[in-house]
Amino acid sequence: MRKWLLVYGCGSFAALLVTLAQWLLAKFGVYYELGADLSPSISAVGLYPKMVWGGVCGFLILMPLTASRWLLRSVWVALIPALIQLFVIYPVMTSFGVAGLALGVLTPGVVFLLFWAWALLALTLYRF
Repeated sequence: MRKWLLVYGCGSFAALLVTLAQWLLAKFGVYYELGADLSPSISAVGLYPKMVWGGVCGFLILMPLTASRWLLRSVWVALIPALIQLFVIYPVMTSFGVAGLALGVLTPGVVFLLFWAWALLALTLYRF
């Protein structure tokens, strides 16, 4: 039970840090320069779902995929939620289309990099 709570906490905290970094990137116009129209919110309404889903996705840390290779494992852990975001949430639950291409051509790459940053942070927190 302790492992489950730990990975949930690591995933939630990593989601909080990545959301704050994402907000800073948007504030300083980095997304605009990349051609990805992402505008995150750091209000309670914007943070709550990201932290909850970050915690739920934190359970992916416990998968026995390439356990000895930390960097490769982070790619696999990031790939699963990124694919769900790009091919389920964007086209079905929003009007951004498949892979969020209505937000910009580089949106899929930016989304994967954000999930990879989340996975690296969550795995780092879990290791310590």
